[in-house]
Amino acid sequence: TVVDNFVLLHRERFTRPETRTLRHILVTVNDEVPGSTRAAAAAKIEAIRERLLKDISRFSEQALKHSECPTAMNGGLLGKVPRGKLFPEVEAVAFALAPGELSEAIESPLGFHLVLCDAIEPEALVPLAEVREKVREHLTTSRRAAAQKSWIAGLFQPA
Repeated sequence: TVVDNFVLLHRERFTRPETRTLRHILVTVNDEVPGSTRAAAAAKIEAIRERLLKDISRFSEQALKHSECPTAMNGGLLGKVPRGKLFPEVEAVAFALAPGELSEAIESPLGFHLVLCDAIEPEALVPLAEVREKVREHLTTSRRAAAQKSWIAGLFQPA
C-alpha cells in the first residue's frame, strides 16, 4: 500500500533509537559544604562502589541511602534513556555497559556518579501497526494541501 511504501522509503523517521534502562547514584561536590569536597565525594562514591561490587542487588538500597538525586526515591532509576540525554561523560560510560554491569565512578559537573545498566533495548523499526494510521493521516493531509495549493494557483492563471 501507499502507507507501507512511505514507511519503507522513510525508515529513518520510523526508527526507535537504542535506549538503556539505567540506574544511578550521585554524590555531589560542593567545596563550601563540609564533607562534600571533591576528595570526600570521590571517597564516598568509591566506598559505595566497593559495597555494590560485593552485592549488586543492594543498588536500590544504596541509592536511597546515599544518592543526592531525586531518583534516589525510586532506587536511582533514570528509566529508558536514549543517547543525548545525559552528561557526555556519563553517557559515554553508560552506553558501553552490558546489562547488569556497574560503572566505575564517573565525574560530571554535578559530582560523581555510579551507573548500573538494567537493560538494553536496541534500535528498532517501529511496527507498522503502530504508525499506519498516523502515516495515512499525514499523507491525506499532505495531498489535500497540495490539491488546495494547486487549485488556488489555478485561480490566478489567466483564462
